[in-house]
Amino acid sequence: MSNLELWKSVEETAPGFTKTGDLDGRKVTSINGTYMVKRATEAFGPIGKDWGYEIEDEQFQPGAQIKHGGEVIGHAVMHTLKVRLWYMQDDKKCEVVHFGHTPYIRGTHYGAMTDFDAPKKSLTDAIKKCLSMIGFSADVFLGLYDDTNYVEAAKIRETVKNADDAEEEMTKARTEFSEWLKRETDTYAKVPNAAPLRLMYQGHLKKAERQCAVLGVDFQKVKVRIDAAYNEQMDKLIPPVDLVCHECGAESVGRPDTRCPDCGSAKRSPAEPGKDAQKKEGK
Repeated sequence: MSNLELWKSVEETAPGFTKTGDLDGRKVTSINGTYMVKRATEAFGPIGKDWGYEIEDEQFQPGAQIKHGGEVIGHAVMHTLKVRLWYMQDDKKCEVVHFGHTPYIRGTHYGAMTDFDAPKKSLTDAIKKCLSMIGFSADVFLGLYDDTNYVEAAKIRETVKNADDAEEEMTKARTEFSEWLKRETDTYAKVPNAAPLRLMYQGHLKKAERQCAVLGVDFQKVKVRIDAAYNEQMDKLIPPVDLVCHECGAESVGRPDTRCPDCGSAKRSPAEPGKDAQKKEGK
């Protein structure tokens, strides 16, 4: 068994079981706890038989002061659980340890507030963290859900997976992708400046790569189409000139923002005027 076999089988998260929210000014993606338990049951079997957990420690830890109306009225309290999660793999018992944290008492605009559901939330948090250590919903914990292109592709994957006729849904998704590709590349000819065109091009490549992976489409062939439309308009905005490569010294004709055809270096500058004429004259 490959070291990443389990990880790869459980790393993708269905977008319908995630939620985006703000935490201390940061955008975070949370995963439904019951969804992760279901995924673990799919991978290992019934909880309590083929996998499970044990609470090893529980603490209520004091935190910062809570102020209300300019006066200190108490201290925040954090509830913490230490959980040992176990699962059976190849007839062997494997274990993972992690922690779950939830504010038990915290300050609000109205004063101190007690969350009596804190122990349940800490347990869910700890189980999710344990499962993440062996690959469950790794795409969320790796930050891939911060990429809108990844989330969009994940939604397509889930729609096809849950469709009554997966083949028909896949055909529909590929058709929509093809229409999107033509529509977007056709707009290149209308872009009047190189900078926004370059941003559009880079964004389209990222989106196309994500969707091609889900749709089973050859990304390299799609990239050729995007490149052709991009280069055609770029050549109009920035006409090709004589260039010399900083790395290998090769001379060629092209745009300064393109790579050297000989060594692949992106460091090229316009050749000195009259240099070719001097060479022909033997100077």
